[in-house]
Amino acid sequence: MQVAAKVYDVGAIPIIWARETGDVEAQYQLSLSLGKVMAGFPVAGAMLAARTRHWWGRALIRRGEPERAAPLLTDARAAALQLGMVGVVSQIDALGKVSS
Repeated sequence: MQVAAKVYDVGAIPIIWARETGDVEAQYQLSLSLGKVMAGFPVAGAMLAARTRHWWGRALIRRGEPERAAPLLTDARAAALQLGMVGVVSQIDALGKVSS
């Protein structure tokens, strides 16, 4: 359970950083890269990637770019479902922008 909390904290880096720099896209890409380098913790890395794609997709929807959000949210939902992240799946479903 502690790993999930750490994944959540690291995955929030783009949101915090974007407040300072305004460069949201680069920060979400950085967060996805962090998930890839977590080779010693493959499940945590996959969880981070799923959450990051969810947050990035949600940010794109809020910016009025649902067509760019759709593939991110579709990938995030599939990974979250496979990893048993039912809360993330529910949050993505609530956005209503994903084909299951």
